[in-house]
Amino acid sequence: MTITDCPPHEPYEALLDRLLHQLPPTRAAYPAFLDSLSQRDRHLLVLQGLHSQVCNGGFAQWISNRYAVQDGPTVLLALDRMRQQGEPDAAALAVQVDALVRQASQIAGQAEDGDVPDNSLGDLDQLDDRYSALSDEFGLAVQGYLLAWT
Repeated sequence: MTITDCPPHEPYEALLDRLLHQLPPTRAAYPAFLDSLSQRDRHLLVLQGLHSQVCNGGFAQWISNRYAVQDGPTVLLALDRMRQQGEPDAAALAVQVDALVRQASQIAGQAEDGDVPDNSLGDLDQLDDRYSALSDEFGLAVQGYLLAWT
């Protein structure tokens, strides 16, 4: 699921499509590619990655596919900027998602080679449920925030 699966927002979709067509062929080349982008584009990609991974397979997938390790710090920066610069509703959602990401990141720190410890799966399921409850609203807030970027 992409953020654009929320009610379509063509300008956001155009931004995302442009970036997706530039993605490097391997995940190993991704950090350098991400560093080459503007801050807005970096934030768009990492928030999209978080949303897609968590909506598809939960925070366990976000951790197992190494997004938590590679993108986690940038996701937190993006959410912090969204909290500071976004509309009040978007800022409130950013705070909620930030808390979920931080909890998942703590669990990710216990994962060896991306393998989520079995005793953490229940905790991640609860985080997934909380994210799912706000995912559509968050997706729309991300669209609005990124399109209003100044």
